[in-house]
Amino acid sequence: ATPNPIGFGFNTTISAEVEHYYTLVENITVNITTPNNTTVNYTMNEVDSDTFNYTFTDTWTVGQYNYSIWVVDKLGSSCLSTGRSFNVSAQANITICTIIDSYNGNETVNLTDPPPPPPLIGYELLDNGDVLHIWNHFDSYYFDTDNGIQLTNHYDEYWSHNVMMLGYYNNDTWNLIYRTDNLSGFNQNIDSDDASFVNATLWKNLTYAGYDFQLAIRYHLGIDDNELTVTPYIKNIDDEDIPYILGFAWEINDIQIDMTTADDFIEINGTSYYLNNTLD
Repeated sequence: ATPNPIGFGFNTTISAEVEHYYTLVENITVNITTPNNTTVNYTMNEVDSDTFNYTFTDTWTVGQYNYSIWVVDKLGSSCLSTGRSFNVSAQANITICTIIDSYNGNETVNLTDPPPPPPLIGYELLDNGDVLHIWNHFDSYYFDTDNGIQLTNHYDEYWSHNVMMLGYYNNDTWNLIYRTDNLSGFNQNIDSDDASFVNATLWKNLTYAGYDFQLAIRYHLGIDDNELTVTPYIKNIDDEDIPYILGFAWEINDIQIDMTTADDFIEINGTSYYLNNTLD
């Protein structure tokens, strides 16, 4: 039989079925000629009284291997089968990169392995730690690490700032205490398994009217999330209760989408708000 084409360095098994009626097989030999015209002979192994095979392992030359099978029975009669062949092929993809992006004049071009692809979810610090980048296979998100502001999802094209504000209501009047774009020096805690989630918490200890508390923003992104989860919270770190019902507000500013806000909107809890509307 003619074996199927095989890959570079893989084994191939040559099989032969011998019909003998009056006597048994004494010897059966396969003669193989390699692509570089080297000829080798091997004795085939008996599988049963009619079937013999040989596993050829020296397939390290690409091309066509021709072979013939010679059978001798115990009475000295022989038979030769010719015109058989199998092919060994090889295909390789090599990816390389240069050490630096450009070379001048007669500089030697140094090659190295390309960097591995980034994980499907993860984080990195950019601009000397000033910007936090979080991503999954759907989107990317960027944050100002100094104050926790989300800088939208376009690096170097920050077309909006999502600013969190902290305040309280008094007689239906909103009283602003702090807004994050006026703060700095936030601490950060970033956790990820580089496989399923990223959690980033940015916080700062603050004081208002003699009361100490911690303002924090927690960003969570899962591997299959197509939206970022944002959880703001306040922690009382004072010995006394804070006599205010504190709340949060969001302000989106520096918006530049197609240089206009017409027909642009944001969605909060399933409700859409046009950016050129005035909302309470």
